[in-house]
Amino acid sequence: MPQTQIQEYLTTKTEPNFIAAYRQNYQKLLDGTLPKRFVVYQDGDCTGWGNKLRGICSAFLLALVTDRILLIDYPLMLEYFEPPEGIEWDFAKYKLLFRDESKVYIDPCHRPEEMEMLATVNLTAAFPETFIIHQQGNTFDEAIVANPFCAAKLRKLFGNSYASRREKFGQIAKFLMQKPSSWFVDAVDRKKQQLGLSNNCATIAVQFRAFYDDQLANLKYVENFVSKLHHLVENEFKMLSRSQRLQFFITTDQINVKLRLANVLFPWGQVMYDTEPVVHTGIDRHLRISTFLKRVKRTLGLQHLRFRKRQPLSAMIDWYILGECDVLISTMTSYAIMAGARLGNQKANYKIACDGEYCGLLTEEEYCL
Repeated sequence: MPQTQIQEYLTTKTEPNFIAAYRQNYQKLLDGTLPKRFVVYQDGDCTGWGNKLRGICSAFLLALVTDRILLIDYPLMLEYFEPPEGIEWDFAKYKLLFRDESKVYIDPCHRPEEMEMLATVNLTAAFPETFIIHQQGNTFDEAIVANPFCAAKLRKLFGNSYASRREKFGQIAKFLMQKPSSWFVDAVDRKKQQLGLSNNCATIAVQFRAFYDDQLANLKYVENFVSKLHHLVENEFKMLSRSQRLQFFITTDQINVKLRLANVLFPWGQVMYDTEPVVHTGIDRHLRISTFLKRVKRTLGLQHLRFRKRQPLSAMIDWYILGECDVLISTMTSYAIMAGARLGNQKANYKIACDGEYCGLLTEEEYCL
């Protein structure tokens, strides 16, 4: 987008303070009135999509408080989502600068001394390097919020909600993921049609992930979840079912669990799910190979080459649908939490703790843990 169009876009569109501030910094970088300083999110571990999104949101928050620009070196994000209007975030375009300029790698989630530094020092002064690189699918936003040097700026950018993880992550995720790729949206729409998901019903999404290797432990875990799910639907959504028809969308990594959940939910409304199990985004073999090939292509400067795009991951489509449902019930995975965050948390998120007694709304303290 030409600079004149960017300026016109900035002056005519009313946006939250943090977005306006970020766009101003981006424009200053283009004009040369702001030193070239970046926070880079790189895909450096085998965590899943939800955890990586938390890492990206934390990297963006660090960029905000240090007057930097976010760059992304994660093929999946670049493939499934386009950057917000007027912004470029593809790290590949800054490769030459990266090679020659100073850089520092951070890993606060595995290095306690770095987490403490993020919470206590002047971050602009602490990082004189041109590039700060974060490679882990984890979050460190609480350290930045606790930092006394960042408090005034965060309050100005986010208002009184800056200390709320739910509000802050919701706003950031909504901004970063506002432009899903058209081919991805088309795939989501096709699947919704195949499943028969209706826009005229209240949709309750149920996401379950098995956490144990032991089969008996998993069976007990499932039955505990089923019991609490039955109680939750019967008590929380009785009034909702009187005003409009209910439909349930189920996603889980085990097909037998889908059938079990479907039997429980069937009395309250239509139940829909994919017949194939959803492979965890952190271990999907095709995803890891695809990520490697995309990185090789970009490293060799072959971005202009276009290969036939395969069908998007079933887990990615399910994740997108989870974010559009009216109510989201999950085992509190980052996959489900960030699905809700994509639309700015404008929905009820419920957590069922299968290894404890809790069953109800996700609390502020638990959000993004």
